[in-house]
Amino acid sequence: MTDRGEPTLTQPGVLASAWRHRVVVTIIITVFALAAILLTLFRPSSYEALATIVLEDPEATVVLGTDQAVSGDRLVANQLEVVQSGLVATRAAELASVEGYDLSPGEILGRSTFSTLRGTDVIVIGFTGPDPDEAEAIANSIVVAYDQVQREQRREANASVESRLDQADTLLKDELASITEQIDLLRAGRSLGLKIDQILTRISQLQQQLSGTTDPEIRESILAVLDQEDRQLEILRNAAEVESEGADLAGLIDSRDAVLARLARIETQRSDIGLQTEIEGSGISFYSPAAAAEVSSGAGLVFTTLGGLFVGALVALGVAYTLANWRRGFASWDEPESLLAIPFLAEIPEFGTDSETLFPVRDSPRSVTAEAFRFAAANIDFRLRGESFKSVYFASAVTGDGKSTLVANIAAAAARTKKVLVIDADFGSQAVSKILVGDFSMHPGLTELTAGKIAVQAAITPVPLADGVDLHLLGRGMDRVTAPEFFGSRNLDGTIRDLAMSYDLIFIDGPPLLQVAYASTLSRLAGTTVVVIPHRASVRSGSELARRLHFLDTNVIGYIYNQAPPREVADSTGGSMRDILGDRGMVEPVQGRRSGGRP
Repeated sequence: MTDRGEPTLTQPGVLASAWRHRVVVTIIITVFALAAILLTLFRPSSYEALATIVLEDPEATVVLGTDQAVSGDRLVANQLEVVQSGLVATRAAELASVEGYDLSPGEILGRSTFSTLRGTDVIVIGFTGPDPDEAEAIANSIVVAYDQVQREQRREANASVESRLDQADTLLKDELASITEQIDLLRAGRSLGLKIDQILTRISQLQQQLSGTTDPEIRESILAVLDQEDRQLEILRNAAEVESEGADLAGLIDSRDAVLARLARIETQRSDIGLQTEIEGSGISFYSPAAAAEVSSGAGLVFTTLGGLFVGALVALGVAYTLANWRRGFASWDEPESLLAIPFLAEIPEFGTDSETLFPVRDSPRSVTAEAFRFAAANIDFRLRGESFKSVYFASAVTGDGKSTLVANIAAAAARTKKVLVIDADFGSQAVSKILVGDFSMHPGLTELTAGKIAVQAAITPVPLADGVDLHLLGRGMDRVTAPEFFGSRNLDGTIRDLAMSYDLIFIDGPPLLQVAYASTLSRLAGTTVVVIPHRASVRSGSELARRLHFLDTNVIGYIYNQAPPREVADSTGGSMRDILGDRGMVEPVQGRRSGGRP
């Protein structure tokens, strides 16, 4: 029994996959290269417009009406942020729409660039677009928007300062009025003493007059004057009291002068701010309008083509590797031996259903195809020497592998020197019977023989070959049976052993092992197994077939590579085969024709 390890499926390498699918690889690389060339040639033009502004000297820049100057670096950094702000972008979008360019602020910022020249007060504004006029218009709109925003911001700042100055002016004027009133009162209080003395003197005189007369009318008149003088005296005395408690006049005058000076400064600042509002700009000392220029996007034609070739090569290698491992098929006769760990027996060239015959060993005995079948029969006989097994089961993975045609021809080739029996155990198709017996019709066979209804001679159908040699065929039979139950019966096992005593070789043709369940039972009835692997068969199905046979513990003596592409070396050996049938080279060999699959 041949010692076989568990079959392993070896994955092809990337380079091997690429060589196997070199046509696909070439097409993919070519398509990518052409796409790269077309992309370069027909890429839409792109234009960039650059506008340049130079900021005012930061040493002379006054911020919000104060005397605080801003450093150059800080000023440029601050204004760069302002230029690319959303407020400027929104204003630029409004300006651009007036000129017929409808872009959102986000689009303007997304397609714009803002930069500064190191160590200078220069800001460069760029805009890229497919139209040069649009690029110039948007870049200039950004500058104009920046100028307007700056002017508005400065006007608002000046207005805020003026408002604060007005509030301070009002408060100072109120304070000035209060101080002036106090000064006037102090100055008026200097003559109060003299006036009080004068009033007291008049009061004394009136009192003397009042005491010197008894006339009621005169007394009444004097009393009225005294009353007025008393009231006047009271007022003066109150004023004198206020003077004694009030602030010093000199201090009030100094306070008044200070308030007047502050009011003067406020008026000067208000005047300066008004003038600054009228004459000051946006902080731009120089502006160069945008000019559009075409810019190249991406690499040149050569580099783009090389990039397309590189990317195409990567994609092609990936596709080739995927194809090789997804639906990989055997490409040569030696691959199954290395991939599935099964010995190689023979290679059968493709001849197919459009050939003159499916039975070239009998009908075209001098053809290359017939010689390939004889070579296979000789190798099988060599592998069986020294073995006690006489029965050989031919196993294929799926239908269409050409197993039945192969069994018929190898059996016919072996029948030249041995007594050979072919058992057609593929109850579903009976394909080998149809090949061996052209006018195939149902007649008693294996089912009746196993049931003991007929003798071996009655079940066997002779197939005449050449020189009086017959190949024996044991067909299905006519009894109605269920194939799985029939092939699992003990009677069939005994029938096979009995037939082995009468024949040198028994070839068993069964259904595909991976498609029909009872094929597994049938494979264990034979002493040895030959695997049939057609050209371009799926490597995965071949591996599964080998695993199934390993699981069934069958004695696999090798594989036959079927439907292989005819080789010129084999076709040129026709002259060497002229005497293989004893005709001394009198008859020219017949070449089998190439074709596709077959039974």
